[in-house]
Amino acid sequence: MFTMNSSQITARTITVTPASTASASSEVVVQLSASPDPRWQACFHFVVQGRDGFFLQGRPVFDNASFHGVLQAGQAEAFRQELPDVLVSASVLARAQVNKDAAR
Repeated sequence: MFTMNSSQITARTITVTPASTASASSEVVVQLSASPDPRWQACFHFVVQGRDGFFLQGRPVFDNASFHGVLQAGQAEAFRQELPDVLVSASVLARAQVNKDAAR
C-alpha cells in the first residue's frame, strides 16, 4: 500500500559544502519534506539518470527524509535551480507507477 502522498515531497533545505581542498567538487545535503518510500527513490534515481546525472557525481544516497551526494565542480547554483523540477518529476512518475500497479 502506498501511504505517503509523494506529490508533496519538496526540498526544505539544500546545504552545499566544499568536498575537500584537493577537489573542486562540493558535497550537497538536501532535507526533504517527507521520507520518500523506495518506489519514489527509484523514480528519483531514474529521473536523475535521464538528466545525465543532474550535476551529481555518482548516485545520491537517501537517509530517511534527506539525501546527499557530490556535485560536479561549479554546479551548485544549477542544481538548486533544477532540483524542484526533478522532485516534481520523480513524484509524478511514482504516482503513475502506483496507479499502474493499482489497475492490475
